[in-house]
Amino acid sequence: MFKVIEKVRKLIALGTNDGASEGERDNAIRMAHGLLAKHNLAMADIQESVEERIERFSEYQNKPWTGIAAKAMADLFFCGCYQESKKANIAGTGTKRKIYFIGKESNVTTAILMADYVISTIGRERNRNKYSYSFCNGAAHRILQRVSEIIASSSIQEGESTSTDLALISVYKSEQDANKAFIQNTVGELRKSKSSTRSQDLTAYWAGHTYGNGISLNGQINEDSSSTKQIA
Repeated sequence: MFKVIEKVRKLIALGTNDGASEGERDNAIRMAHGLLAKHNLAMADIQESVEERIERFSEYQNKPWTGIAAKAMADLFFCGCYQESKKANIAGTGTKRKIYFIGKESNVTTAILMADYVISTIGRERNRNKYSYSFCNGAAHRILQRVSEIIASSSIQEGESTSTDLALISVYKSEQDANKAFIQNTVGELRKSKSSTRSQDLTAYWAGHTYGNGISLNGQINEDSSSTKQIA
């Protein structure tokens, strides 16, 4: 388990390194996801998983879009999540949104690393272009949409799904159910967050939506366990 986490950490570090080329970053993220997917498939073959299910949190700017982006990363890396907002203790820092990630330790570690990366990347791009927060909303929603497409394996045509593809979909489902049960047992019933009714700056929103297409997220293992393939 610890070897898996360490390998994933190194891949995520390369995949989020501004000094690396775009191709290097893309490949590193795909390899990280492929490694984690193989790890979860292996764990699914063990009747009693040796990896404990845990809960950890990370804090982000208290804006709805950070919760959307964090949920996307939780979903992609086999985790559940829930969130709460609180006042910061330090004067002048505003509020923070505390987001909890639930899952196997290797999954939680990866989901938090990627959530931190995605949220900071979107925020920097928004600041660089002086967009409104609608840019962040557009980017976060597009990333969540892409993750849903990846998990559903929508790019795999009917009749072309492999046994590994189908097994991975099963792992996503079983992890989702286990994470929901963990949350129910430790936290109880969660309230659904209300959707924002504020009007969007459509120019900024669609700029963010387009930007969300370019953030590397995805890869899935082939039948050949030594390689990965991009599926979106």
